[in-house]
Amino acid sequence: MIDYLVLDFESDDTRSCNKTVNPLDPMSSIRLIQYKLPNQDAEVIDIGVRDLNYDSRVKAALITLLGDTRLLIGHNIKYDLSFLWKYNWFQKWLQDGGKVFDTAQAEYLLSGQSKIYPDLNYCSEKYGGTQKDDWIKPLFKAGKTSTDIINMSPEHQKRFVEYARDDVINTEIVYLAQMKRV
Repeated sequence: MIDYLVLDFESDDTRSCNKTVNPLDPMSSIRLIQYKLPNQDAEVIDIGVRDLNYDSRVKAALITLLGDTRLLIGHNIKYDLSFLWKYNWFQKWLQDGGKVFDTAQAEYLLSGQSKIYPDLNYCSEKYGGTQKDDWIKPLFKAGKTSTDIINMSPEHQKRFVEYARDDVINTEIVYLAQMKRV
């Protein structure tokens, strides 16, 4: 049994329903799956672009990771869960006792509800993690998707994967520190 799995997605999103990011839009898709298991290095899986085999690649990557895990951890994980909810295997994992822990929600409660949306940079700084390199924000603001950025050059792909990997590393740091507080 694995104690926990820290999980995060980078997605290719479409603008719909007045939202910049809408994981419920069937055209939105997971591009990168970042994960971290206890006492192991963070890993990144590139799912690739949406095509006929997309759902089977997501399932193959995640069903193995979740198989022996009872606790799924993420920062603002409701976003990531909205991609997973449509899969019967994920709902079965929950029904079989799978639990979810959101470090953003935990920080909101630990702050005495004074920090309404504690972003990962805030929590990382507070608990000894690293700050995100926000080189990517202007590209997203310019309308680029994760896939657009990854495909710009090998250097962009490398930087994007590191950017994604840092999210799960920092989320684990935040989670472990929050557990010491409670």
